[in-house]
Amino acid sequence: MAVSFKEIEKKFEQTFGFIESDLKRILALKVGGNYAVALLVACACGTLAEYKHGKGQGEKVFRKLLPDGPYRKAAKPLYDALRNGFAHRYNGYDIPFDGQTLRITIAWKKGKHLLVRKIDAVPHLILNVRQLCEALFLEFEKYRRALKKNAESRKSFLDRYDKKIDAVQDTKQICALKTIVGKAETDPPVDEQEAPWMAGFGKLADLSSENRRVAEMIEDEFERLELGDSA
Repeated sequence: MAVSFKEIEKKFEQTFGFIESDLKRILALKVGGNYAVALLVACACGTLAEYKHGKGQGEKVFRKLLPDGPYRKAAKPLYDALRNGFAHRYNGYDIPFDGQTLRITIAWKKGKHLLVRKIDAVPHLILNVRQLCEALFLEFEKYRRALKKNAESRKSFLDRYDKKIDAVQDTKQICALKTIVGKAETDPPVDEQEAPWMAGFGKLADLSSENRRVAEMIEDEFERLELGDSA
């Protein structure tokens, strides 16, 4: 029997609704949280790609966040520098190519998206997190609509959502987990109700007026945050 959209809707909303809600909360901060947003956007591309294309293909979703032309053609190195850089050292990796280097700069609000400027003779590509989020949320909505229309896609989504990791085999780890579980307390049942974040899912708020200017801007066009998020 084919899986209906209603059967997977809550799981879809819990997956991508949480991501969208968390990103919107960070974007609403009064000070920059641009590095956190950059990392979550990169991870979200991997999550969406896992459902649509399979494991390890986050650049396929990231490509959709970029305009046609050279940006999409260079999506893989750009994505790798963004995702792996922020996941492993909380800063983007430089991209070496043909004897040159391209550096990624993460802008919070004022930086012009995809502008390239040379700083100390090094080209910097600006990625504005608000522009990236708008494009990402649109991809979430496109996937939602596709699931409504395609039964095979719904089954694939459900299979991936219900996938489990391998059972623990190490004796010491099993013993430790038993100890942890043995300390479990019993909570009273919680009435099921719509989670607050679900009410706003798919409705991108006006991001242009949510935040103040980030401190430490280079000249008048964008921020270059060397050591992480601005204070």
